[in-house]
Amino acid sequence: MQLDSYSYGSSLCDGSNSNDITDIKEEDYLYCEVCKSSFMKECEVHGAALFVPDTPVPMGVSDRARQTLPAGLELRKSSIPDSGLGVFNKGDTVPVGVHFGPYQGELVDREEAMNSAYSWVISKGRQCEEYIDARNEKHANWMRYVNCARDEEEQNLVAFQYRGGILYRCCQSIKPGQELLVWYQEDYSKDLCVTLDYLRKKKCSFNEVKDTLLQVISCSLCSVSYSGRIYFDNHMRRCHYEEFVRQQKSGLIKYDDVKATERSNSQQISCSFSHGENQEAVYLCSECGKSFTYQSNLRQHQRIHTAEKPYDCSECGKTFNHLSNFQRHRRVHTGEKPFQCSECGKSFTQKSHLKLHQRIHTGEKPFQCSECGKSFTELSALQQHQLIHTGVKSHHCSQCGKTFNHPSNFQRHQRVHTGEKPFPCSQCGKSFTQKSHLKLHQRIHTGEKPFQCSECGKSFTHQYPLQQHQRIHTGEKPYHCLYCGRSFNHQSSLKEHQRIHTGEKPYSCSECRKSFTHLKGLQQHLHTHNGEKPFHCRQCGKSFTEQRTLRRHQRIHTGEKPYHCAQCGKSFTYHSSLQRHQQIHTGVKPYYCSQCGKTFTHQSGLQRHQRIHTGEKPYRCSLCGKSFTQNSHRKQHERLHAGGRFDYSSSLKTLNCPNTEM
Repeated sequence: MQLDSYSYGSSLCDGSNSNDITDIKEEDYLYCEVCKSSFMKECEVHGAALFVPDTPVPMGVSDRARQTLPAGLELRKSSIPDSGLGVFNKGDTVPVGVHFGPYQGELVDREEAMNSAYSWVISKGRQCEEYIDARNEKHANWMRYVNCARDEEEQNLVAFQYRGGILYRCCQSIKPGQELLVWYQEDYSKDLCVTLDYLRKKKCSFNEVKDTLLQVISCSLCSVSYSGRIYFDNHMRRCHYEEFVRQQKSGLIKYDDVKATERSNSQQISCSFSHGENQEAVYLCSECGKSFTYQSNLRQHQRIHTAEKPYDCSECGKTFNHLSNFQRHRRVHTGEKPFQCSECGKSFTQKSHLKLHQRIHTGEKPFQCSECGKSFTELSALQQHQLIHTGVKSHHCSQCGKTFNHPSNFQRHQRVHTGEKPFPCSQCGKSFTQKSHLKLHQRIHTGEKPFQCSECGKSFTHQYPLQQHQRIHTGEKPYHCLYCGRSFNHQSSLKEHQRIHTGEKPYSCSECRKSFTHLKGLQQHLHTHNGEKPFHCRQCGKSFTEQRTLRRHQRIHTGEKPYHCAQCGKSFTYHSSLQRHQQIHTGVKPYYCSQCGKTFTHQSGLQRHQRIHTGEKPYRCSLCGKSFTQNSHRKQHERLHAGGRFDYSSSLKTLNCPNTEM
């Protein structure tokens, strides 16, 4: 393990050149573990402090915290139960007095720091504080992995503030294979509320410190509990002052406890561990009277009244009143999206946006309408929905008089009149009035079909087509015809059907003025005028004007006969053939010969019969000129010619057919 004389890290303030003795602060001193004395540059007895440098790694690397681990240290499962990874010594024994650090992370506000187990508070003097958080491994170092010691015996590192940073100092030698364990009370790491300096100056043993912090005390006057004597005394002083004075006089509360409580309040680093109610605020805003527990929160709040925005964006010049807002804004320029969904991998710039997104996966809808019980994932969606019940529509269109209950709906509507389409597609240039329409359109280019049918696996670009498709599986037909009662699974199918009753034929052919109830019918009809036959049979090459005609034709090749007679089980290629066949079973002969009264099952049978009366013989042999009343008779006759396969003249003589010109 490399040991260097201590040199100041880039994040530490070097105050060694200060000439004014009044500029020197307590945090400018280092401490010698051997002779128990403080020093600035070097210990008079033991020399300069020793420092183990981090492995240099640029900021922003995905696993930077791990890569900064110094030579001689390693990460593996901690010896502390349920603590994840820990840092272990794999090299030579680390001697007492060696320093590690500074602790690296991101500057955050108090609210973010209190929600992180990787945060440290840094005192800046005059009741000012900064908070450094190492949650993001891209901007942290290996020190985030060092776990808390559970007692004095296993503690080998002590954490302390030095010139604006946090260092770890070796207070017991760390042998090979031993885990590095720092002492800072667990409550401090989670809530930034434990006064370590006070506890150290009390000169308690480690076990006394532990007992002091973990002691749970309940207030008999208001049933509030606190995990620590100093927090209970603080509560008594502010909430039950007379009882507080009585206990102080009786010796239940010692004078130095009171001093520590007062100092804790003034330094703004103590807070209540109440399990029943929140600690009462002590700082009041002189402008609006709002109260705050911490002075730092009051200062942040007062920027609302003063309009102070101390954080400036160098990219666009925008200013912010909170550091956290400024850091979130910077992600607009950097494109950083550090919050990733573990379910689908989608990333977000803000943690709140990730939480909202995750409700899609969990199905959580915590905001419920008290009127109709409908639930929503976001409060804003509930508020917009509730306008339906109130009937309030405060946004009025001056062009058409239409009213809207939400400003965004009103703005979208106005584009109907202005023709504005502010959302262009970067792929094809097509523009849209709404951003949601653009997103739907872009799926054409990306091929994305996020809506999948759970029954058959078919995917769709939009949710509405999926809902329509699912009716195939459920058999739902919610659209009913008022004329005949027939039901349909699509509204468009119902509209087309109703044209049978109304006689409406809105699609007209410009060539022959023939009208059709469906657009598809017109499109197929147009093929008769232009001679186009776009549907080709792959088996024989025959072409057709309509796709349905091609499908019927293909049954010749496949042998498919999908229409079955329920009476005799005979199968047919076409539905019309089945209908004709079924008349054999019913005995119905609707076609009547006016000459002789004979009836027929099919119209084609009547037409053939009538040729007996008219003498018509439309089917003529191309070889000998003989004519026939039916095409089947002509085919039978021509087989006689084909069967001879000799000279046509001799075959004609043999068949006694008159010789005709070929």
